Amino acid sequence: MSASHLMQTYSPQPIAFARGEGAWLWDTEGRKYLDGLAGIAVNGLGHAHPVLVRALCEQAGKLIHTSNLFRVAEQERAAQMVCEIAGMDNAFFCNSGAEATRRRSSSRACTATSAASRTPPSW
Repeated sequence: MSASHLMQTYSPQPIAFARGEGAWLWDTEGRKYLDGLAGIAVNGLGHAHPVLVRALCEQAGKLIHTSNLFRVAEQERAAQMVCEIAGMDNAFFCNSGAEATRRRSSSRACTATSAASRTPPSW
């Protein structure tokens, strides 16, 4: 296998992981690593935890993904729990920091432009 068809946006290490368990990863040569990056925060719950595997399989048997253009009951329940725990009014779920930054910037811009009597926040 070769990475020749991948856009070279990163400089990957010459290691390929074959499996994971909890916070541990094993490469294709059988060497064990502590996953300190958690897939760059994509899988902070670890690898292959039986409860997570069961929940993912159960959900995949029903529905894998729908757009945020539609209501998602599970997302609404998760937002309510997050807000109650964190003392927030609402939550914004996204894939990446880029979306979070874009959302925060547009929210600030709307706040600044919709309230002419207030001074816009300093960014």
